[in-house]
Amino acid sequence: MEYGRLCALGTQRGRVLNDLGITRMCCRRMFITHVHIVEDLIQYSNKDEKIDDNNTMFLTEVKHERNVSCS
Repeated sequence: MEYGRLCALGTQRGRVLNDLGITRMCCRRMFITHVHIVEDLIQYSNKDEKIDDNNTMFLTEVKHERNVSCS
């Protein structure tokens, strides 16, 4: 991703966002506060699992949909 590459080169985050044309505060916030957690999440199974003798189930498969508009 261009943002991460430019930040890794030492360019100030504000300047990178300006150069990429990201001017809305909501979008800038998403870039600056994003936490990359995919590597952590792939360690877990994507199926329901029984976790105790009382038949308690741990739901690991979560289905969701998110639509975001910046217009």
